[in-house]
Amino acid sequence: YFKGSCISPIDPFQEHLVALVKQRSFDDSLLPLWDMVNHANGPHANIKETSLHNDDGVNIMWSSRAIQKGEEVLMSYNRCADCKLVANEWGTPEILRDFGFVEGYPHRYYFEEEEIWFEIVDSVPGNDEEGKQVLWDDHIIWEDGSFIGPPGRKGIEYLRAEIDKFEAIEKLTEKELRHVALNEWNTIMRYKETAVKDFRLAIKEAEKVLELSENYGSSELSADAAISSDEL
Repeated sequence: YFKGSCISPIDPFQEHLVALVKQRSFDDSLLPLWDMVNHANGPHANIKETSLHNDDGVNIMWSSRAIQKGEEVLMSYNRCADCKLVANEWGTPEILRDFGFVEGYPHRYYFEEEEIWFEIVDSVPGNDEEGKQVLWDDHIIWEDGSFIGPPGRKGIEYLRAEIDKFEAIEKLTEKELRHVALNEWNTIMRYKETAVKDFRLAIKEAEKVLELSENYGSSELSADAAISSDEL
């Protein structure tokens, strides 16, 4: 986007400067100290803020809950006051893409073309082996008022195919990885392990919903057939 417009397409130094600003800026502005606040979502985030684009040009931050002594101040990078256009769509993959780290729970995944949306959140231990729970999009508000819900057979197969792609990463040769720095490889592997675990849990829960739906549909068909038989 920036190459050929405001920076040279062949100057790596200018490209590096843009990358630093994009990584550390708050929306489209540089705010000393505030730019250094790290990311978290769910109950881990403890800071809220007003929009940078208010008419008065004033950006106000405040604690969203009691912050304990020694606790880190954390804000959301994708559910902020200026995140309205991406709040429902920007998730764990986008945080990795734009900021270079794998966020802690809750995790969010959105595949628009496949119509798949889900979150993996911390829950009461016992829901699964690690106390995680799958949430579908019935608790959020889309701009057009739509609802995606759990994925069907096609969506489940898509998630399985994505898991296969992740698993194939480990088969890359040393020659293929020669330009990947160790810290980048560690981040890639952490994301791979996280996504595979999340996708498997989402598949498991989606299959439960699908099975219930199919059983309910079979019961309805049986009841309709019985009624038709009685009428005959």
